[in-house]
Amino acid sequence: MSANDKQKDENRFSQLAHSSITGQMSDAEYAELDSFMADPGFRKQYIELCLKSSFVAEVFSRLGENPEPSVAPVFHAYFVVDLAGDMKMVANLQKAFEGLGDTLNTADVYQFGKFSLVTYNGDAQIAVPSCKPRMFQVPDLVPHSGDTRSLGSAYQLLTKQRQREVKPDDYGAMVFTLLNGPPTDDWEQPANRVKELFGQNSIMIDQSGEVDPKLLNKATEYGEVFGIKGTEQKDYQNLINEIGSCVEQTSTQYSKIGHSIQAEHQGTSAPLGPTLSLSWDILTSLAS
Repeated sequence: MSANDKQKDENRFSQLAHSSITGQMSDAEYAELDSFMADPGFRKQYIELCLKSSFVAEVFSRLGENPEPSVAPVFHAYFVVDLAGDMKMVANLQKAFEGLGDTLNTADVYQFGKFSLVTYNGDAQIAVPSCKPRMFQVPDLVPHSGDTRSLGSAYQLLTKQRQREVKPDDYGAMVFTLLNGPPTDDWEQPANRVKELFGQNSIMIDQSGEVDPKLLNKATEYGEVFGIKGTEQKDYQNLINEIGSCVEQTSTQYSKIGHSIQAEHQGTSAPLGPTLSLSWDILTSLAS
């Protein structure tokens, strides 16, 4: 590739990457950006841009200014995933995540939705910064062989993300926590904060069947804690598809009535319960 062609690619990538963050892109442009993401260098730049845009938004917010007044409200979906588990289980979960951005059917979730992934084991990290559904690409999830599960650290990252990214006029946020076992760090205070911020929109899924549901209620007001019935590839694919459907339905619900609710409550959005239609062939309700 000539230096001139390389520069053209870099300029085009930069244009598409910035447009994706504001949500002003067509399906064809998302596909074009997706082709650039196969290059590790472009992917790294995109992640850095996502993180930088979130930081800039936070700075302007603290200054009482809005750097992007024309950006449409957003519905945020966060995933918090435990990697301290069986290697096959983690591999099956990763494979299921790969198709999430392509399983959604309505225009609302593509226009208004943003997805993010936080992973944890002995520590916690933002594996996928908030991005449009079509750009949600999960990196290699490396299973952790130890029994250290730093859910508290993951929830601290999640809390900072939510406070930085979810604006008063946004349509809301949901978080799905997938556990492989009981947390081992000082997690209860961060869990209480997650419960305060997400309320009924915090969904707890225990993949191991080893965690006391009453304990997990510290992080949710939904009223039920779920367990997954199987850990094969098809089970996780079904689970992620169901979660995608839940996000899809809830984002559509918010997009239709979110502004009227906010006006009614003088700028304060009323929390909506997630529209769960999770199949009992996939999940089971754990007594709490």
